[in-house]
Amino acid sequence: MSKAVMFSTAGAAIALAVGLVLPASAAVLQIGPPAAISDEALTANNNVLAPPNGGPANPLLPGTGLTDLVGDGTPFFWSGGASLLTTVANQHLTFDYIGAEAGWANTFATSFNSFNNSGFSDQADFTGVQAVAGLIDFTFTTGGKNGTVANGANNPVRTETAPGSNRDVPSFLLAYLVANGTGGYELTDIATNKVLILFDDGGGGRDDNHDDMGIIVTAMPVPGAAWLFGSGLLGLLGVGYSRRSKTAA
Repeated sequence: MSKAVMFSTAGAAIALAVGLVLPASAAVLQIGPPAAISDEALTANNNVLAPPNGGPANPLLPGTGLTDLVGDGTPFFWSGGASLLTTVANQHLTFDYIGAEAGWANTFATSFNSFNNSGFSDQADFTGVQAVAGLIDFTFTTGGKNGTVANGANNPVRTETAPGSNRDVPSFLLAYLVANGTGGYELTDIATNKVLILFDDGGGGRDDNHDDMGIIVTAMPVPGAAWLFGSGLLGLLGVGYSRRSKTAA
């Protein structure tokens, strides 16, 4: 068998193998343990997700936004100290600020960039590359006296800073998002590449409404189809080279 034919056959075999093994697109974001699902953590007065007192909708949420999530009783928010991870290295992540209703000047920071909770004023999203698989590097810092909470060291909800203080430690909730078909998103208990983070700075006592800042994290995985396409090109190049060789002969 000629080298050209061998090259062509190998390319086709690789294309077939990759097509059989790789999925069209795999979720690379993971809400990690301890991941206790909390139904009571999302309250109807979350002003990031729903307008307060019948006011205008959050202008930073796409389409119909997330307003349909409030009060629907879907227990798909992860709390209890849960964390957010990537399952692969060198993962491209985009962070979107979707608003805040807080008395304190809080900050969401990563190693790439940061947001401050300036109400519902628009802030440019930013993108970075998570070099290693595992915990995504981010921290919430409260502008008051409640300190910081980092991914990987999240606090359980409703944990008073001192007995009888009526002040909670800062914490955040996590939820997977899926497009709802009308321009917005719905909660789901199936892992996706888009996760909602809702932060509570603990400064409002035991309200636990987690609307002191809202962030959406989106991962951009390489679809399996792209690998299949590249391998298919390899096979086609081999076929072309084989034909040219035969013509020249």
